[in-house]
Amino acid sequence: MRPTKKQAQTLLELHRGNTIISSKDTMGRRYSRWNNFRGKARAGKPNVGTFKAFRKRKWIEEEDVNSWRISELGTEVANSINLEDDYYRVTKLKVTANDILDALESYYAQMGFVLIREVSIAYQGERRADALVLGRGNEIVIIDEVKVSRQDFLHELADDEKRQRALDISSQFNFAAPQGMIQKDELPPEAGLLEMDKRGKIHPTVPAPHRRPEPPTWAIVSAVARALKR
Repeated sequence: MRPTKKQAQTLLELHRGNTIISSKDTMGRRYSRWNNFRGKARAGKPNVGTFKAFRKRKWIEEEDVNSWRISELGTEVANSINLEDDYYRVTKLKVTANDILDALESYYAQMGFVLIREVSIAYQGERRADALVLGRGNEIVIIDEVKVSRQDFLHELADDEKRQRALDISSQFNFAAPQGMIQKDELPPEAGLLEMDKRGKIHPTVPAPHRRPEPPTWAIVSAVARALKR
């Protein structure tokens, strides 16, 4: 079975000698990560679905407790992968929010930034940011709203209250969408635009204005901690 593009990138990273650490948190939920930061920077986070698929296809084997390396069969598959093939270069029929979040994670990892998914930004958890990004500086907090359809984007434009809350706690705010879906003149003045091309690469099409965010509340710190444990 031919790997998807995300699986191919992960398999190639394993082929470079890196390993996947897979274990369970205190709630019994499984999570996966690379054994070093270079793996995440080049291939993004190895999600649990990819890890399970690799085990099922015997592309990885256990090296140590909770540590998995590429297997002989996985090496054969990795040697046959060429990311320049049309199979990997064509635009997908449907781009999902997770596709864009995976691409954003890799994009920010190259800068040394950390992306956290689905963080509550208001009381009672009724409003969430798709991605909250923590930079190296004390005042670098970026919020990205992921949009995969025109209808979703237009609905978001009408929700000034949610966007204002995101603006209050961030130094930059972006919409992240498939390339060509959002026109530059449709953006509100406080927002930037990040676009994902058909190869899964993020392009900062419109830079977001910088602001000085308000100090984080304990509610936000708690929401970030909960998101990190998921």
